[in-house]
Amino acid sequence: MSERALPWRLALGAALAIAAPHTGFADEGRRDPTRPPIDAPVVGDGPFVPASGESRVSSIVLSGSRRVAIVDGRRVGVGDLVASGEITAIEVGTVHVVGPEGPRTLPLFHTPPTKTPSATTGGNP
Repeated sequence: MSERALPWRLALGAALAIAAPHTGFADEGRRDPTRPPIDAPVVGDGPFVPASGESRVSSIVLSGSRRVAIVDGRRVGVGDLVASGEITAIEVGTVHVVGPEGPRTLPLFHTPPTKTPSATTGGNP
């Protein structure tokens, strides 16, 4: 092969490679495992409320005077309403709410909630 024919053949090979159809995952019936499923269910815009009606705390962020929690999948602060009632305090590991059943403490890692002792019961829940 002459030296003049080599660049021409390389250019022709590159053009054919670019113009050839892609033979990736889709052509072989496989799917890219890093892509989300196309038929994934649409999640509603409302907050997640567990079947028991009890709110779940999934995250707490304390930064200076700022106190924020993720409750039922929503970012909330003191004074906001969740399924269990109104948030009255956010502390390390717990969110305190007051609802129809009285004051409650919601732990960061979900366990059955505890009733907060009130002044009217003399400290007995």
